[in-house]
Amino acid sequence: MIPEARLNLVIHYLKNEEVNEAYKLVKDMDCVNPKEYILKAVVHCVMGQKNDQKEHLRIAQNFFQMVGASPSESDTIPGRQCMASCFFILKQFDDVMVYLKSIRPYFLNDDDFNWNFGLASASVNSFKDAEEALLSIQKESYKQDYSYLSWLCKCYIMNKKPHLAWEIYINMETSNESLALLNLIANDAYKMG
Repeated sequence: MIPEARLNLVIHYLKNEEVNEAYKLVKDMDCVNPKEYILKAVVHCVMGQKNDQKEHLRIAQNFFQMVGASPSESDTIPGRQCMASCFFILKQFDDVMVYLKSIRPYFLNDDDFNWNFGLASASVNSFKDAEEALLSIQKESYKQDYSYLSWLCKCYIMNKKPHLAWEIYINMETSNESLALLNLIANDAYKMG
């Protein structure tokens, strides 16, 4: 009944990885203010990433762009986050970095921000910044994620610290992910000589 309750429940579902439940709450929601558009965009983005559905990603990108480009939000922190998210979905990482760098001082200890900043930095070959951002992440679930480990290994190798990448590999249990990481280490180490 109370609009804030619905938004808080959506956030609760997202934090507990109950994406389908969050989607049920926002799919027919008529957005009125930027917070509602942002939350709806985030749910579509997560749905698109989890299920590899481009339509959800397109919808999320449109909502992020709508908020980020609006005159009332363009120079706010949420507006800049929205534009960064829009360009992230479009894989335009140079543009992502423009927005993320402008708000970075406000998020130095935020794991989600550092994750995105690290991946975007690595995508534009700024491996020193990427390594720094990734190493500042505290959340254990992020640090155990294969994407985190592989990007961190790539950063280590590109920053001429291949021994640290090798340590990550030898501490992994044998699996398809460890084999993929070994392949990544071998290819990047070869590129770097």
